[in-house]
Amino acid sequence: MNTTFRTTALLGLAPIALAVLEGCASQASRPAVPDRLPEFISSQTPALQPYMKQLYAEGERNAVLNFNSLGVAALVNGQPGLAGKAFDQSIQRIESVRTGGVDINAAKSKFSTEASKDFKGEPYEKAMTYYYRGLLYLHGGDYSNAAASFGQVNVEDSVAESEAYQADFASAKLLQAWSLRCAGELSTSDDLYRQALQMKPELKDVDFRKSTIAIVESGGAPVKLGTGKYNERLTWKEGADDVSSYSLVAAGRALGEPVKAESLYYQASTRGGRPVEYLLQGKANFRDGAQTASEVGSAVATAGLLNANLQQQAGNMHAAQTSSYVSLAASLFSLASSAVEKSTTPAADTRAWDTLPGTIWLASPRLDGQSIEQLRIRGASAEGAAPQMVGRAKGCTVAWTRLSPLPTLRPSPVEAIDASSESVARLRRFQGALPNVL
Repeated sequence: MNTTFRTTALLGLAPIALAVLEGCASQASRPAVPDRLPEFISSQTPALQPYMKQLYAEGERNAVLNFNSLGVAALVNGQPGLAGKAFDQSIQRIESVRTGGVDINAAKSKFSTEASKDFKGEPYEKAMTYYYRGLLYLHGGDYSNAAASFGQVNVEDSVAESEAYQADFASAKLLQAWSLRCAGELSTSDDLYRQALQMKPELKDVDFRKSTIAIVESGGAPVKLGTGKYNERLTWKEGADDVSSYSLVAAGRALGEPVKAESLYYQASTRGGRPVEYLLQGKANFRDGAQTASEVGSAVATAGLLNANLQQQAGNMHAAQTSSYVSLAASLFSLASSAVEKSTTPAADTRAWDTLPGTIWLASPRLDGQSIEQLRIRGASAEGAAPQMVGRAKGCTVAWTRLSPLPTLRPSPVEAIDASSESVARLRRFQGALPNVL
């Protein structure tokens, strides 16, 4: 091959390489289409079918999120047994991360979208998974397991990006104390109650020594938002439709007001009283660096091509060939950097458990012979709302009421299940196991 031909070939090679590499980098994944919905979903009560359909269709990636949403919906619709199974599945997956789950290494990757990873939730969402499991143990009269679940709430709340802060879910601390008192563990119960009062002195108006406790949930869940150049900064805003106070009545007699024991927005946006923002700034900086490298490489490649053409026109074939090599190398470097930049996805994961409440209220009503079923909650968003779940065992009674309606069910905004055999097989395994776990 003579020098002129070789140089001309090199000059045309960079655009070809560009087309090939860009084609590889831009190849999109295709979502896997689930099989026809099975009978175990179609036979479910109509109010819960949409939650089970979404759980079935989105697979393992959104399993914790969808099991949790199903659990709350089952509670609202009077199916505590199904709710317990759903939350047990979420807890199993949350705890698997601490025992070497596959997401530990994936979470470190700069080339994976945050929203494409298996959802496990922010610390407050993990904490609330144990809160609801504790409520279900209370309903069933299993006070020891209820206390253990409420205790785990503050363990989850203390974990945030390898940093530990003082957990401050005061509502869970008080419910743990009340559960242990019903189980007969009085000294431990007293100590936990003192801890709850240190976190939130207002809880002094909730007498954990009484045999009846009322739990009221109101308002909308905290809203996750992605901000910043690449939406890499995760922040929150308060949920909607909450009020500052409620009152309790029974058979027309006023029983006082429940105490505002927990703000979920506060828990989402703080760790132990410390305001926080989760940043994926490392990925954002990495992507910016890759973009700069790509631009520099492209400029060098262009300059090399121009110089090679000038040298070839002047008859300096050796210099033209050298410039062509430099241009080709710079083109490949630019393309590689561009591919890295496009593959680096620093956007924050804004998937959220949106069936959570905004506020948890607690009360220890003195019914004086009235039935707990006669208890009513009154306020701006609740005129005479009655308990939706009541549990009695060993002389203790718990009543749970959710005031806010369930939000409209929305599918995940990012569906990352692709058409690879591994992803499809994983989805099929998940779908096949569902009838046996629910």
